[in-house]
Amino acid sequence: KFRSTNRISSSCIDIPGLLVVNPNPPLIVNNPCHLEYRMVDGAHRICLRKYLLTLLTGELAELEEELVEGEKSHTHSTADDKLYATIQEKQRLVHRTMHGMFLVMN
Repeated sequence: KFRSTNRISSSCIDIPGLLVVNPNPPLIVNNPCHLEYRMVDGAHRICLRKYLLTLLTGELAELEEELVEGEKSHTHSTADDKLYATIQEKQRLVHRTMHGMFLVMN
């Protein structure tokens, strides 16, 4: 889904995706995966959201590891305060990125 850089750069992950309920039983024509719902809008945004979440959790893990290493030295500095603030901001971003919204239509 990331082949089109124009499409990715214009994607806003806060816009909800659109799902449509498939008939019972799901038709192959409407949904090749035979699932109850089919995404008709938002596939690029959900892929971008998952990619950003992967990047953010990796950055958060590195920052937390750096904090643990710093705590081993038993010294506290303003750099530690900045690190705590950065970790809290990354945690907020991870939480925000984890929670998407989709509209379901019959």
